[in-house]
Amino acid sequence: MHSPKKQLLIDIAEGLFYRQGFHATGVDRIQAESGVAKTTLYKHFASKEDLILAVLVRADERERDAIEQVISGHQGSGFELFRELFRRIAERCEDDHYNGCLFANAAAEFMQSEGPVKEVFRDHLNWLCQRFREILMDSGADATGATTVLVLYEGLLVVGRQIPGEQLLAELEPTLRVLARSGTIENSATLLSDT
Repeated sequence: MHSPKKQLLIDIAEGLFYRQGFHATGVDRIQAESGVAKTTLYKHFASKEDLILAVLVRADERERDAIEQVISGHQGSGFELFRELFRRIAERCEDDHYNGCLFANAAAEFMQSEGPVKEVFRDHLNWLCQRFREILMDSGADATGATTVLVLYEGLLVVGRQIPGEQLLAELEPTLRVLARSGTIENSATLLSDT
């Protein structure tokens, strides 16, 4: 558990990074909005990158917990589980304050650099892909479709603000149904025959 001031700094930084971007948000702005002394800020975070990492690690833990709650509370098929996960994303995207996926935003801003920020994003994607692989295997499907599910999942986080959630889910449902049954999409004819 973080100290209250460290938690406050992470909270303020996450909000600013999410709304304004990682590069556009300076440490001085975070310090001013938090009301925490600059020496306290640097006691907890030696650099802006350390603060960015703390924000991303916490967001990763939060998303993992949310996904695990859906998985543990779900009794249906792999298809129904994927549909529920995607439905929740679509709801999230329709929130007035939604500004894209924090991880995708970070990846875009740090695309040209190697380092810990990119590593946190990579770990996040690897974990998601592994969980999707496990869902497919538990459904008796080919686990190689996990990467396709990951691309659909991340894609929904990107376009979900532009296209109504119900429309997206209706269009994704046949693909998710095929993936949950077989794990792969052999060809478009398979999709068409399942609609």
